[in-house]
Amino acid sequence: MKFATLLCLVLALIIASVRADYTCSQNAWIKVCVKSVQGTSVTGKMFITSGKGAFAIPNYSLMPPFQRMMGGTCTYDRNSNDFYCKTTTQWKSAYWSGIMNIEFDCNSVPYMGYSQDWKSYDYYCRGI
Repeated sequence: MKFATLLCLVLALIIASVRADYTCSQNAWIKVCVKSVQGTSVTGKMFITSGKGAFAIPNYSLMPPFQRMMGGTCTYDRNSNDFYCKTTTQWKSAYWSGIMNIEFDCNSVPYMGYSQDWKSYDYYCRGI
């Protein structure tokens, strides 16, 4: 009986550790389309695509996770969806696409970024 209880507790802790922050009430999925790389200068398009309250995400919640995803300091224009990043390491090539989920309006932290994924350009950004 003690083994079964311990096993259930361990499984519950594992499941809880991979969950998103349950104190966050809103989220935004972003899509990143890298178009140009010149050394540590990276440019492209970033789109807020979906999520509960996604289009109301404030820049102070959007930019830190995006900058961690890109590996540098970035600017972003919401009107044109253009971004520019100065990265800490040199990117090998352009034409990558990525997604990330950013949770915000949280009780415990101002924002949280997770589920980052990079693929070839056409995977997420075909036709852009």
